Amino acid sequence: MDTHARYIKALYEIRVSDLRYIPPCPGVYVLTDCGKFYCGHGGSLAERIPQSIREQGFGDIVYFFPVELLNLPRSISEMQLVKDLEASTISALHTIIYGNGLPLELTNTQYAEWLPRAAWFERPFTVYNIGIEIAQSVLQTIGVPTCMTELPHFDICTTNLPLAMLRENLDRWQSILAVNDAARGLIASPITPLRIMHPA
Repeated sequence: MDTHARYIKALYEIRVSDLRYIPPCPGVYVLTDCGKFYCGHGGSLAERIPQSIREQGFGDIVYFFPVELLNLPRSISEMQLVKDLEASTISALHTIIYGNGLPLELTNTQYAEWLPRAAWFERPFTVYNIGIEIAQSVLQTIGVPTCMTELPHFDICTTNLPLAMLRENLDRWQSILAVNDAARGLIASPITPLRIMHPA
C-alpha cells in the first residue's frame, strides 16, 4: 500500500438511470442509496457497476473514480493499484462512518476495518489519500457535514466512543442534516476534496 501516484482531483457522480455513460475502463466505485454504501472495483466500470447494483440490490446514485484520472509510473500495475484503492476506500468509509458515529451503513465486509496508523499522516499521492478523499467526497455530497467526514482521532478507534456517538447521533441525525443544508444556503453543491463531475 505504499504505491505513489499523481491524480486528477475529481470524482464522477451518476444516477442509475444514466449508467450508459460509464466508461469501459478500470476503476473504483461507490454505490449509495438511503444511507447505505457499497464500494467495489472493476476492470470495466461499464460492466461491473450494473452487475454490482443487481448483486447488492441498491444503488440509486453511483460515484466512480476511473483509472484515467491517475498518472501512473510505468512500474505500477494498473489493476493492482485499483484493488489497493478499493481496499483503502472501504477502510476510509468504515473509519469515517463508525469512528464518527454516523448512522449510516457500509455493506462491505472485506476491508471494512480501521485505516492503518500511517493514513493519519500527510502522505500526498498515496492510495490512502485518494481513498480518504473519495470517501469524504461521497459523504459530503449526500449531505453529511464536512466536520463529520474528517478522520476521527486515531486513539478513538480503539475505544467504545464511536458506539456512544452513534447512539447520540441517531436521535438528532435529521436535525444535523437540516442545519447543514441551511448552512449551505444558496450553494448548489458542497466543496468536496474531489471535484464532483457528471459524465455525458
